[in-house]
Amino acid sequence: MAACTQPLAERYKNILTESIDSATEFSRFLSQKEAADLRGVSKQAIAALVKRGRLSTVTIAGHKLVLRSEVEEFAALAPGRPPKKKAAKKSAKKQS
Repeated sequence: MAACTQPLAERYKNILTESIDSATEFSRFLSQKEAADLRGVSKQAIAALVKRGRLSTVTIAGHKLVLRSEVEEFAALAPGRPPKKKAAKKSAKKQS
């Protein structure tokens, strides 16, 4: 068995530092359920936004996660059908 040249305390410090870095990196992402709770909408609404490409996802271990920053900065479109374009009004009286 080979002896480790690093002191035990230093090895634990490195392991803890790596764990904290990966935890910080992971906190950038939310599950679709967490995103729905944050926005006050249903999970299906978040899934629809992902399907339409309005929110991007990352798949980790088979789970689709969304970026926390995208969810927090998301701006919803105006609800309902967009108004029809108004046609230019023609002169009511024809000139002879």
